[in-house]
Amino acid sequence: MVGIPQRSPSISTAFLRRTAVQRRFQPLYLRAEGTEIGETKLQGETASSSSSSAAAAVNPTVQELLHLVSLSPSTATDERVTSIIDELAEQELAVDSAAFNGPWEVVWSEGTMAWRALVAQGVQAIAGESRAGQSFDLEAGTATNFAELFNGRVLITAEGTFTPATPDQEIERRYPAAFDVRIRSGKINIFGKALQLPISGPGYFEVLYGDASVRIFKSSGGVAVQVPSNWKEPSDC
Repeated sequence: MVGIPQRSPSISTAFLRRTAVQRRFQPLYLRAEGTEIGETKLQGETASSSSSSAAAAVNPTVQELLHLVSLSPSTATDERVTSIIDELAEQELAVDSAAFNGPWEVVWSEGTMAWRALVAQGVQAIAGESRAGQSFDLEAGTATNFAELFNGRVLITAEGTFTPATPDQEIERRYPAAFDVRIRSGKINIFGKALQLPISGPGYFEVLYGDASVRIFKSSGGVAVQVPSNWKEPSDC
């Protein structure tokens, strides 16, 4: 999802942003009203997960992107990553359903989220491994934002629904694919103790490109590169 959800004055934006830090973190940035769920589907000409992802596996541009985001940040690397993002978005390739299921975590971002890369280094030095991302369920039309700190001992989640922004309730056949989002609730689990967060509101995001190995996520806050994650929400959260 994309942006900062609407919340009560008791929860500060600064707190949620700082606690949701990872190497580079892209939350769900909010904008337009959400719609009914349960009707999200792929159009007939949308590429299947197997065929599109197989093509992506041998796409040298995608492979270069994955290599670059695995490196330490640098001006030259960031410039090339941005160039590749533009190249992939401009190609308007067929949508791959594999990019819309399961958890994904952020490995690179620009725009207003770029400062998180610096903060995350300090956080991880004292708090251990940290990460953030989203988990989507395409069939159910549900989405969960997650941010982990202290090797998962602190977990922040925001849950909601997402639907295609097109009137016919279908995912566009080619990228970019736009979505409306509605955040329903938030929660923070601190060392086993869960507390509800008063987070709710509408939102919007776009996927500029995606396959089984990488997803390029755009919002009002900038652009993020995400990769599949092994994150699972704890059963006691």
